[in-house]
Amino acid sequence: MISRALLKDFGRFKDAVFDFSPVTVFVGGNESGKTTLFDALFDGICRPRGNTVHGKRLAARYGTRRESTLEFDGPEISIDPEEFLNLNAVGAGNAAVEFSGGGWVERVKASIFTGGIDIGRLAGEFEVLARDKGMLTHVLRYRKKKEEHGRLENRLEELKERKTAILEKESALRELRRELAALASRGRGIGERISRTERRLEQQAKIRTREELIRTLALISETRALEAALARLEAVKEDRSGDLKRLSAGIVKLEARSAALAREALGAAERLEAAEKRVAGKTRDAAALGSAAGAADRLVSRIESETPRTVVRTVTVWNRALLALSFVPAAAGVALAVLLPPAVPAAVVVAGSAAVTCLMVFFARKTEERHEAPDTSGFIGRLKDDWRTRSGGGELKSSTVEGLHGELLAVRSEYDAAERELARLREERDTLKSEAGRAAADKALGESELSAARSLLQKTLQPLGVGSVEEYTARRSEYEHLGKDHRRKLSELEAERNRFHAADVNGLKAECEARAAGLSAEITDEKETEAGMNLLRGELAALREEKAAASSKEASVRSLVDKGEGEVKGSLGNLPEEIYDAEQALRRCGRELFEMEVDRKAAAMVRDILEDMSRDTDDVFIELSGDIARYFEGMLPGGRHVSVGSFKAGDIEVSDAGGGRRPIEHLSTGTRDAFHLAARLALTLRSHKPGAPGLIVLDEPFHSLDRPRSLRALEVLRAFHDAHGWQIALFSKEEYLAGEMERLFAKLRVHRLTAATNHIYPY
Repeated sequence: MISRALLKDFGRFKDAVFDFSPVTVFVGGNESGKTTLFDALFDGICRPRGNTVHGKRLAARYGTRRESTLEFDGPEISIDPEEFLNLNAVGAGNAAVEFSGGGWVERVKASIFTGGIDIGRLAGEFEVLARDKGMLTHVLRYRKKKEEHGRLENRLEELKERKTAILEKESALRELRRELAALASRGRGIGERISRTERRLEQQAKIRTREELIRTLALISETRALEAALARLEAVKEDRSGDLKRLSAGIVKLEARSAALAREALGAAERLEAAEKRVAGKTRDAAALGSAAGAADRLVSRIESETPRTVVRTVTVWNRALLALSFVPAAAGVALAVLLPPAVPAAVVVAGSAAVTCLMVFFARKTEERHEAPDTSGFIGRLKDDWRTRSGGGELKSSTVEGLHGELLAVRSEYDAAERELARLREERDTLKSEAGRAAADKALGESELSAARSLLQKTLQPLGVGSVEEYTARRSEYEHLGKDHRRKLSELEAERNRFHAADVNGLKAECEARAAGLSAEITDEKETEAGMNLLRGELAALREEKAAASSKEASVRSLVDKGEGEVKGSLGNLPEEIYDAEQALRRCGRELFEMEVDRKAAAMVRDILEDMSRDTDDVFIELSGDIARYFEGMLPGGRHVSVGSFKAGDIEVSDAGGGRRPIEHLSTGTRDAFHLAARLALTLRSHKPGAPGLIVLDEPFHSLDRPRSLRALEVLRAFHDAHGWQIALFSKEEYLAGEMERLFAKLRVHRLTAATNHIYPY
């Protein structure tokens, strides 16, 4: 088991350490380092070479100087990269199992089918070796040897006829006797080997019978355990999911409505509080302006009654230009009086010029009224001093009475505006107070309805023995799953009861226990593998063939000895040598022919055995389909059928939600990912080496599954972990998965990652 991961320098992690437990969860959002940790585990467990695809990918992403170490509690875990990625791990966004390629497929086939033997190919080769017709090399060699054997037999027969006609060589008889003794000894040895092999096969048959009895006893125990579990879940036998969903949906709506009413009441209260503050502030402002406005009114009255008035005076004003011109006619009259002849009266001229001058002087003079402004500086000073006293230190800026009057009127106008604004704010406050009251009443009503709905839900859940809808859903799902297993096991148990002709289950149990105890006392050997059993069967068949051939040969030699008894040894040229040579040649040819025949028959026998084994592989595929289906059904609602015809994606069919069978590529993404996860669990168990530590690494395995299917998949992982004790490491961005796994797994460690620029975890 992995106990710790030390990432000295791996991607974004510097001097980081992560402790592991039997089940470890890494939770974090995007770019929080989950994929980096997955690659660090892959690098430490698989150690891909730098010239491979996986080694190049790690080097391109993290560099060739990346440094990380895995510490193990117990044996170190080492897995081939392709086998790890296809069986032991789910990479982010890549849940599919590549059935069509990779060395791991051949290893899985070898582990499932007869220890790794290619049955079809060997059966074909032995079929060729078993043929006795045609133009094949070994067939032609067999025919040639048979023809040679016939010629030798004819030759020996001719020589024996000559020998019988003349005499028989004693030496030939001794040789035949020795050969006969050897054949008898060989026959006894073969018989002993046959007896030992038959006893071993008998022991193996008893071992397998005892295993079947033990499986039946285990089936009885499992059935009773399921019945106890179903009794424990009796409260959820009736499906109340619809009622609970409606109640939950009503509570969700009431919670949303209550929250909205609470927000509305809070907003109304906040607006009312703000309006109260505005009214209070404006009241203070109006009060401050009220005293100033009263003082301003009194000063305005003083201005209107005490302001100094303007004085109107009448003054004479001369037109200086016209007055200057008025002297011209006078001067002209005097000049004319002097210059004119005496006949012209000078007095008339002077009088006329004087009249003109007087007239011009009269027009040059006019009167007008002038307004003399009074001195108001003292009055203005007194007003400013009075305002300073009345306003508490305020200052008037104008230097004229009119300006002071305008300033004082402005103070009054400001006070009037403040009074109007205060009235408006009070009216607005009263309106908000009514709204806040209505909102508070609505909130109280909503809370009352929500409390009643929750109380009704709890009253509904209480008889069911659960505290929440989620707990009921989990128990109901567990009940349905256990019920399905119980019905299946009852069917299997009924078949076993009929097979043993037992009246009831107790009788079946007693019968199986008695038979198993009796067989245990008789069994002395260890169990052989199926491949070992097939080899024993083949060995027994070959030994029986060999014994039959040896017996036939012994009978033939004994016949020769019997025929030669009583013949007299003589020396008739080289006839004895010819007979001996012919017999030796015939023996050699007979042995070779016998060996060819034995080889041909053995090949036929092995061919038949391999064909039987090949038919047995269909049963193995059926068993493998059942393993995958059990995990698959645990993740999806309803019964699901899986049919595996071969290790090709096109030969695998899965039933959909409607019951129809489809190739896996035609399934929905979520159903297909659930199938691949189930296939991983089944295949990795098949290929796992007994005694080696088991490991499952999952990076976002449920990204295409909805929440109910994700929770069911977690239940399957929990059952897998409990049954086999494998270590599980899961990476996810979903926080709720960590909570669910804390509920399901006792020995769990959770690491929460953040999307920081660098992750530094000091030792």
